[in-house]
Amino acid sequence: MFREKGNNLKRRRYLLFLFQEFSKIIPLCDEEISSNGPDQLKAKLLKATFLVLTKQLPQALQLLSDVIGEAKEDTEKKITVNALVKRGSLYIQQCQDPQNDAKLSFADFNRAADLDPSNADVFFNRGQINLLMDKFDNAKEDLAKASELRPDFALANVQNLYTQFLASQVSNDASKRDDLEKSFKEVIDKYPDCIESYALLAKVNQESGKLQEADELYKKGHAKNPESA
Repeated sequence: MFREKGNNLKRRRYLLFLFQEFSKIIPLCDEEISSNGPDQLKAKLLKATFLVLTKQLPQALQLLSDVIGEAKEDTEKKITVNALVKRGSLYIQQCQDPQNDAKLSFADFNRAADLDPSNADVFFNRGQINLLMDKFDNAKEDLAKASELRPDFALANVQNLYTQFLASQVSNDASKRDDLEKSFKEVIDKYPDCIESYALLAKVNQESGKLQEADELYKKGHAKNPESA
């Protein structure tokens, strides 16, 4: 009879343990909220985060709005900014009214950026929305800012380079592509465990017709994390 390898069995047990522990989080948040505990605002934010992760988006949106309305910007700025970033992302995800959703999303991100201009997450996430909306110049600016604020933020650095590549395609500026490919390789050397580096450089190679190089990069990324979809 087939017996599961030791490492795989340990991983499955660990994931089961995590699932069992995570399942307690929302009830514990509800307990803190219903008792008007000192950390009820943080509990609402944490519950909203797990509602997002479990795809309960309308409930998450409402709870994030409650947090934003209740938090004091002067003393609870981090909570406000975190909730704004999450709600801004949710507006885009709900796909109800593309124009209005984008307007609401950018309003949240702009407010978050005003409240905490040194928060790399704000600029990274707003950059992603700009990228989604094909606003390459704004995306480049935001992702460059995120990379500047957090040089150790691997994903921001990778997305920054990829956005520059997309912008070079739009402007048909082939002269920048070699430099960008070189910068990508430097990022991979610097952040060898960031599989997005391999995937995005592979896409750059695909667009440049370098299919063999792209295939090798996908293989390397898969080797780093075989369970990544």
